[in-house]
Amino acid sequence: MYISHITFSIKDGEQNVFEDTVSKIVQIANAFPGCKYFKISVLVNEPTKYFLYEEWDSKQDADAFKASKERNDAVAHVASIMAAAPVTVGYTVESK
Repeated sequence: MYISHITFSIKDGEQNVFEDTVSKIVQIANAFPGCKYFKISVLVNEPTKYFLYEEWDSKQDADAFKASKERNDAVAHVASIMAAAPVTVGYTVESK
């Protein structure tokens, strides 16, 4: 299993654009092969910061999603409203 979390900072006033676009990305991800969980939340005390948590069957599945045209078209739409580059942390979970 592969788990990733990403923190996004959005320019003030652009939250609606970001949320509309990200809702499409969430739908695409949840229908993508290997996706176990994909959800984004806004930080309560900082309405321009968002937290994405995702779980995949494998890192290869996550990478295939990240390379998909549908995902990349949507991501390109929000690139100009980012206040800073997203911060990503990924983990590979080995079962014993």
